[in-house]
Amino acid sequence: MLPLVLSAGAGANSRKILGATVLGGMLAATLIAIFVIPVTFYVSERFGRGRQQQAALPAPTLAPIHGAADEGPAADGGRR
Repeated sequence: MLPLVLSAGAGANSRKILGATVLGGMLAATLIAIFVIPVTFYVSERFGRGRQQQAALPAPTLAPIHGAADEGPAADGGRR
């Protein structure tokens, strides 16, 4: 894109405008991808976690474990 911006000669004026537009768009997209998106994600995560921590969650309960070695058919089809 830089050759389009720095061109000289016949028709260079229209090429310079096109090159400047494309180069500006590429720079803007790069800056947005590098800075704006990560900062937005960071801020949304910080505020999202704050809301989640404020809401009281019930204490987790343990579920019984089924299929222990002492109960039920063995893995070999019932032969022990």
